[in-house]
Amino acid sequence: MFNVNDYYLGLIFATPSYFENKLNYQRLMNNPESNPFDDLSKEQSMIIGNVVLLKKEGDKYYDEEYSIFEHELSYTLNKPNRLGITLGYVRPFSDYYDANDEELFLYEDMLFEDDILYEATLKSWYVVYYGTSGDYHIVINDTNIMNNVRNDFFKELLGNEYDKIVRHNNPQKKK
Repeated sequence: MFNVNDYYLGLIFATPSYFENKLNYQRLMNNPESNPFDDLSKEQSMIIGNVVLLKKEGDKYYDEEYSIFEHELSYTLNKPNRLGITLGYVRPFSDYYDANDEELFLYEDMLFEDDILYEATLKSWYVVYYGTSGDYHIVINDTNIMNNVRNDFFKELLGNEYDKIVRHNNPQKKK
């Protein structure tokens, strides 16, 4: 059964070993779409990271989007995983997306009903239920909201310096 409280948004960072890991190299050669840092440079992936959707089970967080198979990519907060990815920050999904907006769509209906597919695309997020496998997956349409996770991480990390560093709001520079 689907429970939105099992889902989190996490900020992951590549460590230098991520780029030298032979297991990761082979993994990405066979499945390039499984690279969570694909849209980032090497430096960006280590400094600003990527926000991903995670499902928590026990003390582990599982990345369903970038995993090649179930539970392939797992994270423990502040510890590099076997590929060299560190989960540096995690917050409940419902802190950023309204849990009251939860709507469930049956995948098989979405395949044949354009109206249902269109309705789903109007939502900031929704849940797809795959009847043949019994799996549930969150689909996020408004990914801009996810950037708030990164901003919150850096606000906590930098404290009062956040506005000066990130937003370049240094009152001493104003004349």
